[in-house]
Amino acid sequence: MKPLNSKANANLMVLNLAFCSLIALFYSCGNGGGGDSAATFGKGSVGFSLALENPAAARAVSFRAAADSEVQFECENAEYQIDKIEAQVIDKNGAVLVEGSWDCEMHQATISGITPGEGIVVKVIAKDVDGVVLFEGQSDPLIVVAGQTTDAGLITLTSINRRLNGNFISTGFGFDDSGFFFWSIRSDANFDGTGGGSFQDVAFSDDSLESGTLTYNLSFDGSLSATLSNGTMFDGILNANDNILAVADTDLTDDSIEMDVVIKKSTGLSNAILNGEYIGVRVSSVPSTTLSTVTFHGDSTGEFKFLAASDDDLTSGGFAYSVGLDGDATIVGIGTGAVSSEGIVSGDGKLVSLVDTDFRGGSEDIDMTVLIKTGSGLSNAAINGDYTAVSFGFYLGEGFDEETSIMSISADGGGNMEIEVLSSSSGFSDAFEATYTVNSDGRIRIVTPDKEFLDGVVNADGDVFTFVDTGTSDDFIEIAVAIKKTP
Repeated sequence: MKPLNSKANANLMVLNLAFCSLIALFYSCGNGGGGDSAATFGKGSVGFSLALENPAAARAVSFRAAADSEVQFECENAEYQIDKIEAQVIDKNGAVLVEGSWDCEMHQATISGITPGEGIVVKVIAKDVDGVVLFEGQSDPLIVVAGQTTDAGLITLTSINRRLNGNFISTGFGFDDSGFFFWSIRSDANFDGTGGGSFQDVAFSDDSLESGTLTYNLSFDGSLSATLSNGTMFDGILNANDNILAVADTDLTDDSIEMDVVIKKSTGLSNAILNGEYIGVRVSSVPSTTLSTVTFHGDSTGEFKFLAASDDDLTSGGFAYSVGLDGDATIVGIGTGAVSSEGIVSGDGKLVSLVDTDFRGGSEDIDMTVLIKTGSGLSNAAINGDYTAVSFGFYLGEGFDEETSIMSISADGGGNMEIEVLSSSSGFSDAFEATYTVNSDGRIRIVTPDKEFLDGVVNADGDVFTFVDTGTSDDFIEIAVAIKKTP
């Protein structure tokens, strides 16, 4: 299907969409002014134009405005497959005042009146036929006045995939079911903001480095699916700041599973970005899991202490570290032996993800560690809302097995949460309620219905938390990283 009204040099297609309140027969959507009727007393309206941004070339969705309060349009866009446009009018506190939609098959829509106020924004999203959000945009804050139409100006719809762009470092821990061996990996990844990108392995515990392309699709809440050119498929979550990913491969059809933390590269960093106390969760090929405290001095030295370990190895000691300008990090000496771990520090220094990819090191195993900086003045309210978590775990009993999972976690901010296993490499699924507590420094404890303790830490912003199961009474141990969904 050919695009309509495309221009070779255009990057924006203005869609001249009149957006008015539904005011029955008593009020006309003009350019401002007008008196209130009995049916619309105290209500206002908003008008705006839409533009669809395409980084490659213009692809138009043709709209035509109808009279009064209705809007009609035609959609012809095979490439972007837009099926529905939805809009919300949101007040300064985030409450939805008005919402409406335009269906491409119905070719019309209406929307009800808007309560006047300041700081009001119009948020518009475009979905495909399955309800997947493809594009989004919103106006600047507005003042809506009763009996008047406020001009919101031009709202540019940009691809949801645009949120994920730039250069990242990925650290991962996995298991090969065909060869029955653990592996760890560090890779460079590039996302182009349009759903494509590339990857290059930098270090791999089995020494076989790969490179290739990738494709990805991002949803409105940050949920992500990605596929590498080698066929590996991932699902996971992008944080609201668009710089941290947690993903897992739960598909055993290729005989391999893994969990990865992916952090965007920065500029101008140094050893000083790491200072203060961090809580770490660690998974090892022993197999074992560990909870630790790690203290950085802001120079190139620090200390660590294992607080709990599934194998009861409560090691402590000192270490050396270095941080490059882009956040590339190396730590030598955490754990048993002169272990060297490499990874990435987030731009604010609050999150670190590391992997040991050398089986020949002093510990003769490999591992993955995720560190979050402790905070102050936190409470149960720090964990509040909907999160997606990825995990790597082990069944330790007869018929030893390993597992990656993707979980949905909903927390009420008061100490109660619901956890649901959405997918796992073992086929296991479950849903249960749990309780949790958050200490003032961000340390957390989750208690499951079986009285299992999951310990970890939440960052000061409450958008990322980790937990680890080091108890072996149920013959299962795991680590997990959870990221809050974008509201």
